[in-house]
Amino acid sequence: MKAYIRIVQISLVFVVVLIGSCTKDFEKINKDPNRATEVQTPYILTQVQRNIAETYFDSWQGFRMNGVIAQHWVQRTYVEEDLYDFSARTGTVSNFFNRTYTFSELANQIIKINENTNASAYGDPKLQVATVKILNAWLVFQNARTFGDVPYTEANDFLNFPTPKYDTQEFIFKDLIRVLKEVNADLQDAVNMKGWTSGDILLGGNAEKWRRFANSLRLQIAMNMIHVEPSLSATEADAAIADGVMRDNADNAVFRFISAGNPNQHPNFGDYASRMDFLPSWQFVNLLHGRDDDNKGFVNPFNGIVDPRFVQFVQSPADQAAGLTPRFDAIPMGLNRTNNDAVWGILSTDTRITYGPTANRLDDILPKPIHAAMWSTFMDYANVALFVAERQLNKGNAAECRDLYENAVQSSMVVWGIPEADATAYVTAVMAKFDAAMDNEAKFEMIITQKYIHNFAQLDQENLFEYRRTEYPKSVVKPGERTGGTYTIGGTPMTFTFTPMSYHGSNSFLQRMKYPSTEARFNKNNLDEAIKSIGGDTQSIPLYYSKQYKK
Repeated sequence: MKAYIRIVQISLVFVVVLIGSCTKDFEKINKDPNRATEVQTPYILTQVQRNIAETYFDSWQGFRMNGVIAQHWVQRTYVEEDLYDFSARTGTVSNFFNRTYTFSELANQIIKINENTNASAYGDPKLQVATVKILNAWLVFQNARTFGDVPYTEANDFLNFPTPKYDTQEFIFKDLIRVLKEVNADLQDAVNMKGWTSGDILLGGNAEKWRRFANSLRLQIAMNMIHVEPSLSATEADAAIADGVMRDNADNAVFRFISAGNPNQHPNFGDYASRMDFLPSWQFVNLLHGRDDDNKGFVNPFNGIVDPRFVQFVQSPADQAAGLTPRFDAIPMGLNRTNNDAVWGILSTDTRITYGPTANRLDDILPKPIHAAMWSTFMDYANVALFVAERQLNKGNAAECRDLYENAVQSSMVVWGIPEADATAYVTAVMAKFDAAMDNEAKFEMIITQKYIHNFAQLDQENLFEYRRTEYPKSVVKPGERTGGTYTIGGTPMTFTFTPMSYHGSNSFLQRMKYPSTEARFNKNNLDEAIKSIGGDTQSIPLYYSKQYKK
């Protein structure tokens, strides 16, 4: 249980230690006039938000654990994760699991301070407690969708539960909805509440925005139950929408980094300082250019439409201002090292998409995903509107679905800074495709595919989770399928087949991460129960929200 011991140790840094004494004079002697005797809750809030924004959205958790599986990215050098082999990344996987509890314990200090002292000078106490509950719900939701059953009810209580049990995914999803409903009730008067006075990078201290964030997370959790409990999913989704979810981009829960230099820079900027490990996948670039993929029989729902976001994803502001044609060649998904090196070698440096290095370079000459001032998205209106559009589609409310879908695409254009004329042309073209769709399934494919495009580089894990839930977009290559592109190598035209290392020819998409090795050492009995509960500890086991899950 070293992981959980570390949690307690970290939390102690933020707890005021008062040294008792049997005499009044001795107590005075032991007070350091140069050291604070209490921690202000806004400082803790900022630290928690930054910790999440930095570690969940970097090139390790963000790209290697999630982005390459979701097929936004391929790797230049370390191709193993692209092939579902994470055996060399046990530390990365363990960190994703353990940091949920580390960050939750730190956030919980805000609640403890409000219980023991008057912290109302920093914001309404109800809002402070609600903020912690929302962030903790967001964190455990990520963990459950990554691993399956995880510690929840007994987590972060080391004295009483040094080896916490694992709760089932079903229980966690339902209980998170319960908690977030309570948050909504506590913040019903949010518009009149005193918000955070400082420290809230995510939502600027606005109590009403925190309430809408909570309800948007409720909606997201409810929609993740659609395959296993469709009736409950529909009821809870509708209730969350009725209580009030995000309304526009002003409600976005986004942590914005500022500039080069720690602690103000986005983690990707630092990770790319002297290297270039990632490229957009051939599948993703092909999707953005409105092309079909004859290798696997993929028909692009936006066939013939070039997405203006592509330029923002791959080209620097300086190159855009100069009117240069953006580079476009990328690497197919799932190549082994030999084939990856061969394809890389034949691509022209004039057309190959490149990222990095960032050292001593300004954002103006770098693509947005590796800007020092890039952002990390916890939840935003585009994603929420697309969830509501999906719900309206399922209810048969065609007009409402259409409006929400259009609003979501327009809001994505704004988030990515697309020039107005380009945005208008793209939205018009996309809506024509949406209106011409022959059935609801075709519209649903467009809804999820737009989410997949919008979330590039800012919310890669959500695209992975959404693919498992919906199995869209269809551009994603499954094991055993041809992986895209035809390349002439040594005078011979070649295509390749996606063959994951750890699946040995299985045609299943990676469904989960294996539990971290730290749990096997320090919480083995409870881990064994969790493994039994979900049916094993392999990457091929569908989780509770997956379309492939069977109760």
